[in-house]
Order: sequence, then structure tokens, then C-alpha cells
Amino acid sequence: MHVLTVQPTQLPVSLDEVKDYLYVTSTDDDSLIQRTIFQAAAFLEGRYKCAIMSQTWALYCDGFYDARYWIENAIQIARAPFGAVSSITYVDSDGATQTLAADQYRVAANGIYARIEPAYSVTWPTTRAVIATVTVTHTAGHSSQSDVPYVVRQAVKDFCDSIYNHRGAGMRDEFLAQLDAEMACVGAQVAYG
Repeated sequence: MHVLTVQPTQLPVSLDEVKDYLYVTSTDDDSLIQRTIFQAAAFLEGRYKCAIMSQTWALYCDGFYDARYWIENAIQIARAPFGAVSSITYVDSDGATQTLAADQYRVAANGIYARIEPAYSVTWPTTRAVIATVTVTHTAGHSSQSDVPYVVRQAVKDFCDSIYNHRGAGMRDEFLAQLDAEMACVGAQVAYG
């Protein structure tokens, strides 16, 4: 199970940029528009299994060789863009929680996804045979608004426009098709979805 543990705190697109896009000049709806920007980011992240702004995730595995995540002899982290591994903890055979030293594993990341394998001449420690015995805590997402790809910024603005200017109308199939097309461009560029 892959769980978001620390929400992003930075907007993926500035409030002023979204207000310009919406043709809003007053400050009356600033808090509403800011919430809509966060809502847009959360919607896109959920729909396309990505992380837009910097956030922290925990990957809970049923052992180091959990078939859900153990692919091609490594633990796969599929939350793009990948940041860094903060820690790997596990429940040992005695039931005590241990933290794996950073020199005991190797992270191969291409900026999009990551693979974690034991370091050279190291084997994974034995874990207790219960669920969620290994936790990989890692970051994902962009550190600044300027790092967010243009098409993702545009998708956020389009989402905000749809919600702000069509309040109560719900998501239209045409709008979702437009978002899918925009995000497919990102997928081709940086394997987001």
C-alpha cells in the first residue's frame, strides 16, 4: 500500500496566475481559488498517480520481496517524479522495528521512478511474517512551481476554470477527456501517468 503521509504545502500554480486565467481581479474569492488550486492538484495526482509538488509517501510492503512491488529484482517506487528515500524500516523476526542503514541498499532513480535493491554483497534482512513489515518512506514531486511542466500547470488552471466558473455543474466528460489529453502529453515527455 502506498500512502501519502505529508501533504504538499506549496501551490503548483500561483494564485495570481490562476486569477489571471479566470479573469478575476478582486480579492474576494482568493481563499476559494486557492482551495481550488489544491483541489486541482489532488485530483490530477489521484487520477494520474503522480506527485506535483513536494510531498512524502510511505510504501508499506509485506516483506522485502512483496510481489506487488518486487519487480525485476528491486522494490519499485512508482510515484513520479521521484525525490529521495528518507528511510527504510522493517519489523525483524523478533518483532522489533529496525531502521535499515543507508549503506545497506542502493537507490537507482531516473527522476521519474525509483528502484531499490540491496547494496553490493548485501542481502535483505529477515522480517517477521506479518503484513506491512517493511516501510519505505520517500519524497516525490517538484520542489518549486517553476519545475512543474507547462502542461501540468495548464491542466491545473483548466481544472480551476471548470470548477470556479461552473460551480455545481460537476465534472463534464468533455473536460475529463481534455485533461486526459493534456496529461498524456506529459506522460510522453516525463512518464507521468
